[in-house]
Amino acid sequence: MQSQEYLSAKWALALRAPGLTGDAIDEALAPGDILRTHILRPTWHFVTPDDIRWLLALTGPRIDALARPQYRQLDLNDESLSRMHDVIVDSLSEGAHLTRAEIGEHLARAGIEAAGRKLGYIAYSAEVAGHICSGPMVGKQHTYALLADRAPELTDFDRDEALGKIASMYVRGHGPAQPRDLSWWSSLTLTDSRRAFDIAGLRPLEIDDRTYWTDVEPVTDTPLADVFLLPPYDEYVSYFREPIDPSRLVRELPERVFTSGFVYLDGQISGRWRRTIKSKAVDIDVELFVQWTSRLVEGVEKAVIGLAEFLNRVPALTIR
Repeated sequence: MQSQEYLSAKWALALRAPGLTGDAIDEALAPGDILRTHILRPTWHFVTPDDIRWLLALTGPRIDALARPQYRQLDLNDESLSRMHDVIVDSLSEGAHLTRAEIGEHLARAGIEAAGRKLGYIAYSAEVAGHICSGPMVGKQHTYALLADRAPELTDFDRDEALGKIASMYVRGHGPAQPRDLSWWSSLTLTDSRRAFDIAGLRPLEIDDRTYWTDVEPVTDTPLADVFLLPPYDEYVSYFREPIDPSRLVRELPERVFTSGFVYLDGQISGRWRRTIKSKAVDIDVELFVQWTSRLVEGVEKAVIGLAEFLNRVPALTIR
């Protein structure tokens, strides 16, 4: 699951695991029960220690290639990056956890000046190369740790097996879907994505004269009845190639922007919302795209209470 915006990503996890708290997610991140790193696409994702190695082996070369133009702009090449990786790995030895700024200080002591965007891409390259991943939070700051300290080594990698596994994983969480959706989500080529669907043995499904694939019998007439406040970049709206659910239960979004979250009702995106977090309260502004109904408003109010409880804040709701 994408975790580019950490608080929103924690809320996305909590929506899928009722009762899960933000503190519990932080506590799982601290010892490495879940990890946060650059994987699948050039952004952060939550991933399990059991999956991180084979996913990096499968998608790492593609997302590294996507960053090559940025490396060149920053005068980073394979030789210089290799040296920087060695410094970073050495700085994180013996179980150390360092913030990005602290890693920059270690690089500076080694005669390597790196800050800002350049430091970000150096850390990115070390993640994609399988050297580092997330460490525990220090206050509100994220740290890095050695991947070797947090995930088992990959002793045997079969690329076809990994392709089938990623296709099954994707369709189980996002299907029915098409190979181009997997390509969008994973950074794999369309050729690899088609092969992945074949290896996984997915079932074709015709919807509106288009073919999708699934691994379960689809249910299209009983959408979830509750209202959900989906966070920005939620998997439900973000990771199909087009901003529409293949089940056709979700109408096309009025704008494909993800600076705000989305209001979900009965399989349809029915509005968007923004939050402003204060010391003891959270202001939540909801804009509805559909006609108000008492059921929709009651559902929004209930969802807002759930979000406020997750944030440990008192809610203040505005509906427009």
